[in-house]
Amino acid sequence: MKEIFNLKPRVLLSFIIILFGLSVAMIPENTTQQYKLTANEMLEEVQYGSELIHPDELADWLINKDPSIQLIDVRSPEEYEKFSLGNAINIPLSDILSDEWVNYLDQDIKMNILYSNGSTKSHEAWMILRQLGYENNYVLQGGLNYWVETILNPEAPKST
Repeated sequence: MKEIFNLKPRVLLSFIIILFGLSVAMIPENTTQQYKLTANEMLEEVQYGSELIHPDELADWLINKDPSIQLIDVRSPEEYEKFSLGNAINIPLSDILSDEWVNYLDQDIKMNILYSNGSTKSHEAWMILRQLGYENNYVLQGGLNYWVETILNPEAPKST
């Protein structure tokens, strides 16, 4: 040990720098990169409506008890309690980033269909989830308002 301290200062400094360099080289690279869509990519998805599920399509899946869909209500718990679609999970928009819901929102087994009263809140949730890189999320076109209008209270076709 005495021999190390008898070394010239430059040699000692070089030795310390080499040790520091080796220790830095041993630290694994940070491979977690935040997923971001460009504004053009987001605009393209929204323009084509690829995120939308029509109420008729959802009604067919529900009637046939399709196990691959999962309904997610992004309204407040109070609104959810008043009325919701059967078997829907309530994940309020304000809680969408909570770690508690990651396993529901970021998975590739089920197709998540987000809904709210209209489609504004569900679109907001969808955009946040897309920016996080979650891909298996869709929006119920028109939300519950359009669902009630087209599925629960459809207008009778004209006799002509």
